[in-house]
Amino acid sequence: MLRSILNSTLGLSLFLACGGEAEGPWTYEGGFISVRNATKYPARVVGWYGEEQIPEVWIDPGRTRQVTGTLPGGTEVHLKLYVDLPGDVMPSTEAVVTVNGNMTVVITNASNVVVEYMVTGG
Repeated sequence: MLRSILNSTLGLSLFLACGGEAEGPWTYEGGFISVRNATKYPARVVGWYGEEQIPEVWIDPGRTRQVTGTLPGGTEVHLKLYVDLPGDVMPSTEAVVTVNGNMTVVITNASNVVVEYMVTGG
């Protein structure tokens, strides 16, 4: 009897220590991806997901453009981000975003060798 009470107490303690919630597979929400250009130079975005190509989109400084339609949650989207710096310099970087609701890739800065960004939403 005492062993049964101890086992029940231990089980309840472990359940509460884990937050009291069941854990299961991560679920993603469908949504679209936008890109915001927070630099002072024009930006160009191309990309793909699965077998689908994302057409080239130019984004003026301070502007935001939606670059995909609504995609299923969990879709992995590859975006190549370019910034058109003065002097024919166009650094780039690849952003990989997993759709989880509406997401925005913010191009925050660019140098001669790299484009910096952050992802918001989800």
